[in-house]
Amino acid sequence: MLLSIFVIVAVALIAYLWSAQGLFSAFLHFACVVAAGAIAFAVWEPLVYGVLMGVGALRDYAWGIGLIVPFLVSLVVLRLAMDKLIPANLDMDDTTNFVGGLAFGALSGVLTAGIVLVSIGFFRIPSDFMGYKPVEYDANGNIVRGSSLLLPADRLTIGFYETLSSGALATSRPLAKLAPSLHEQATLVRFTVGDRGRTTIAPDDFSVLGRFQVESNDVRDLLADTFAPRAPDGSPVPQIARTMQGESVPAGSRIEGFVIRFESGARETNGQFVASPGHFRLVGVRDDGEAVAMHPIAAISQGEAWALDIYRWRFDASEVFISSVGGGSTTTMGFEFVVPPGVRPTHLIVRNVRVPVAGEPEFVFTSSAERDSAIRDRSLFESLGVTLTAREGGPPDRAAAATPQREPIRRINRLPGPVNRSVLRGSIRFNEQNEIIDGEHRIPNSAFNEIGIARDLMVEAFADGPDTYIVQVDVSIPSRVTLFGRAVDAAERLLPPLLVDNLGQRYEAIGFIHRTNNDTAIRFTPGSPIRAMENLPQLSNSRPNERLTLIFRVSAQVTIEQFTLGQQVIEDGIGMTIPPPRRQPR
Repeated sequence: MLLSIFVIVAVALIAYLWSAQGLFSAFLHFACVVAAGAIAFAVWEPLVYGVLMGVGALRDYAWGIGLIVPFLVSLVVLRLAMDKLIPANLDMDDTTNFVGGLAFGALSGVLTAGIVLVSIGFFRIPSDFMGYKPVEYDANGNIVRGSSLLLPADRLTIGFYETLSSGALATSRPLAKLAPSLHEQATLVRFTVGDRGRTTIAPDDFSVLGRFQVESNDVRDLLADTFAPRAPDGSPVPQIARTMQGESVPAGSRIEGFVIRFESGARETNGQFVASPGHFRLVGVRDDGEAVAMHPIAAISQGEAWALDIYRWRFDASEVFISSVGGGSTTTMGFEFVVPPGVRPTHLIVRNVRVPVAGEPEFVFTSSAERDSAIRDRSLFESLGVTLTAREGGPPDRAAAATPQREPIRRINRLPGPVNRSVLRGSIRFNEQNEIIDGEHRIPNSAFNEIGIARDLMVEAFADGPDTYIVQVDVSIPSRVTLFGRAVDAAERLLPPLLVDNLGQRYEAIGFIHRTNNDTAIRFTPGSPIRAMENLPQLSNSRPNERLTLIFRVSAQVTIEQFTLGQQVIEDGIGMTIPPPRRQPR
C-alpha cells in the first residue's frame, strides 16, 4: 500500500542522515525523540481538554494537533538544549559511527513516523487513508484487526510507549491501561457515515446515566434478542459476535451496557446524533493486569419520533450507524459490550473522551429476554431518570403511501432505475445495447434519479443470454425468502443460495444488488458466481431500508421450482416458467 512506501522511505531517509552524523549524535537524537514522545503523551489530554476543544475551528483536529504539536515543540527544544549542553561529538571509527548512527537513526525514524501516523489518524480524514486500515469490519459487523503496514511504525511506537508507561516511566495512570492500542483508536473514530461525520465530542456533551449487565450460561442466549427477525423455526437468531482478534465469544462472557445522554453539542450538522460502533470503546483489565479494548455489539434507542417505544439495534453488518430521532435537545442511547470472563471494566471512551467505570451496575439481568422486557416497558431508561418525548401528531399516514408487496422471485433483468453509463465507467463492461455483461461497482443512490440521460448513455438492465434469462430474488429482511437468520454457524455461511429447476439443475447466483440508505452496490459476474453466503453483504435489522437482491441466470424453457440455501429449501413450488430461447437450436 502507498502509506507503507512513505513510511519506509521516511525511516530510511532519517536513518541515512543520522548515519552521517555518527553513533553518539544519533544516540542523543534518539534520546530526545523518546523524551519528546513521552512529553507529548503526558500533556496530550490536558492540552486537548483545556485548550483545543475550546477553539471551534480546531475542534475536529484537536486530538491530532494535541499530540503532534507538543512532540515537535519538545523535540526542537530538547535538540537545542542538547546541542548547547553537549556541543562536541565522540571520536569513533568510521564503521562504528556509520552502523551505530544508522541503527539509532532508524529507531528515531520509527518513533517519529509512528507519532506522526497516530496524530494524522485523529484528523478528519477517510477511514482508509492511503489504503491503510489497521481495524475494519468483518462480514458480521464486528470490529476486528485489519491490515498492517510493512513497517508498522504506529503499532511499534504505541507498544514502546505503553511499555515505558508501565516500566521505566511508570505512573499511576499508564497509557497501557488507559488507552491500549491507541493507533487503532485513531482509526476507529473515523468510522462515520460516508467518512464525513464528526469524530470528536466535548466532555460536557455527554454523561453516563447508568450501567446494566446481562448474564447467561449460554452464549447463544446472551447474543440473542427478540427485536431482530426470528429464524424460520421461530427461535431468536443469535448475533455472530467476535473479539478484536476475530475469535468467537468465549463461554462465561457477559454483556456490560451503558446508558448515555448526549447533549445538543454532540449532534451532526443535520441535527441528528449518529452512533458508530467505532466511537465507543470499553477498556478493561484482565486478571493478569493486561488491558483490553472492546467495542459495542448493539445500541438501544427510541425507534420513532412519534412514539415512546425503545428498541435494540444490532451492529451486525459493516457501516451500521444508529441515528437519533425527533428534534429533542438531548438524545439518550444505550450501548452493549461483550466482556470476556476475568475482565473488569475500568474506562469508557466516547470519541476519545474517557470516563471512569466505577461501582456496580444498576441492573443485572439473568437472560437476554429479561433485558428485552426492560427495554420494551422502557424501565431500563425511565428508572435512570430518562424522559422520552414523542412528536405531536402521531405517525405519518403510511396507508396512503402503501404499495402492494411484490413477489420476491421475479424474472426481470432491470436495475433499480436507469443510470448514466459514465457513473459505471471503468469497472463495468457493457454490450452494444448498453446492458451490463460483467463487473461490479458502488454508486450513490442519487445516480438513479438523474433526469435527462441521453439514450445512448442510459444503462437500465443486465444482459440476458441467447438461451438464458435473468431471475432476481429479493432476500431482504422483509421478504418471505429472506436470508437473515438462515446461516448462523460458520459452516452454514459456506452454503450457496441456489435456484433449482424442474430438471434438477441448480443455478448459483452470479451477482447481487445491495441497496442501503446512501448507495447501491452492483455485482454481475457470470464467470465468478457466488458460492457461499459469506460472499454476500451481511443483512442488518438496524438498517430498515436495506435491500438485497440476488441475480441468477437460468436456462430457457425450464420451470423454476425451488430456492434453497445448500440443501435447505427456503421456497418450494415456485412454478416460474421460463420462456423459450431467443434463438432456435440448430
